[in-house]
Amino acid sequence: MQNKQWIAGQSHEEQGIPLTQFSQSLISTSGVNNSLFLQIRPPKTAFVKILILDDENLDMFLAKKQLERNYEVAGFTTHTDALAWAKQNDFDVALIDYYLGSYLTGPQVLQELIKIKGQSFKAFLLTNYIDNDQVDTLKAQGFHNVIFKPLTYENFAPHLTS
Repeated sequence: MQNKQWIAGQSHEEQGIPLTQFSQSLISTSGVNNSLFLQIRPPKTAFVKILILDDENLDMFLAKKQLERNYEVAGFTTHTDALAWAKQNDFDVALIDYYLGSYLTGPQVLQELIKIKGQSFKAFLLTNYIDNDQVDTLKAQGFHNVIFKPLTYENFAPHLTS
């Protein structure tokens, strides 16, 4: 019996990725019912560098853990640390929480990042607290889209190609 490996809803053949590209990303093998099971993740795409800003330590930690298997990730819980890092580093994607304490929001931080880096990155807002009417306003402010928490690889990866 042959098992197909599915990644983000598609097999490697459907994604057009040769199986040889997965050889470096083999996580584990184990015998299950006298058959071989391979747990495969897509190869790490280190060329995609992600900045995550979330004032909740646990949310930032979990988001970083979800993505660092496949991307280069820098995570921060304060906007001052994230902005200082952004001044010294290039990145492709910014994932910014909506509420960053009682006085600061994600759109405000995005404007600061744009002042530093211009439009050289894709920005996504992380939240559970907005309705669909606010999504258009956030896109007008520079966000490519909104990603609802909890952040997982599966709900993030499709946004990179959109």
